[in-house]
Amino acid sequence: RMTTQAELKPIHDHHGDKYSEIEDDPDKIAPKLESLKLAEIGDIEHHVRITVISGRDLVSKDSNGFSDPYCVLSVDRSTYKPPKTHVKKKTLNPTWNETLELVIREKHIETGHILVDLFDEDLINSDDSMGTVSIPISSLTYREPLTKWFPVEKGLNMASSDATGDLQLSILPIDFGLNKSRSDAPSITDGALFDGFMWKRSKRTKTWRQRYFVISDSTMTIFYSSLLKKKKASFSLTGIVCRQAHGLHKERDQHSFEIESPHRTWIAVAFPWEYARWVDAMIKAGAKWDGPLPNGQEKTHLDTSN
Repeated sequence: RMTTQAELKPIHDHHGDKYSEIEDDPDKIAPKLESLKLAEIGDIEHHVRITVISGRDLVSKDSNGFSDPYCVLSVDRSTYKPPKTHVKKKTLNPTWNETLELVIREKHIETGHILVDLFDEDLINSDDSMGTVSIPISSLTYREPLTKWFPVEKGLNMASSDATGDLQLSILPIDFGLNKSRSDAPSITDGALFDGFMWKRSKRTKTWRQRYFVISDSTMTIFYSSLLKKKKASFSLTGIVCRQAHGLHKERDQHSFEIESPHRTWIAVAFPWEYARWVDAMIKAGAKWDGPLPNGQEKTHLDTSN
């Protein structure tokens, strides 16, 4: 069963950071990974972290010779509740330094574009378009930040002569992109052995939610997003038994985990190209791996002290 837009819930805080995730209300039907078949892969969500750094020489939209610019991020303007920056008053050279997270569906990876639409805030009339930056999603490299000045081009309902200046952006694909199968992909969180999104549920529940996992030293921490602003759980992996999960959908068992934390057993499903990295990080953090390793080498209750 594929997720519908009605099942997505906007999450936001007073800073304006927003992202979409699976509906938390247990009375509403959330997608079960057990029912996701390969034919439904277009429903899978990926994530990109975008830092809107600054702008220069932007177009003037106000009678005082300035603008009140802000940016709206989307995938081909189809994003539900798109994230946006704060408004910068009376400037053509704004500095934001705001990091936002954008959800990208699998079906957009090959042909979609990340759009950064620039607007001038108007307290009386509708906000004016100041131009657009467009980045092909297929051009991004897995876990490698792309930081550069992008030219602002013609935006919504604009004459091409009205778009001026550049936006400085840093774009970091978290769980997709070119070379995604590389075994030496860096962690994103400072000091982490590995980090990224996985689907998770506790063993006693049946609802799957995508969360951001970070393994640092001997600790696994689960956050609601890669912005690391809200923590879901945290526990030591030292001596914790981890193993490949079984009994999920046949295409998910191959890259899933059971993690026996002190208070509950978590079941997590990774992206296939990240599975070996997660196992390696868990072992380095002190977990005991019960069963065959991803490379096929049979070892039971691997003792990391040796």
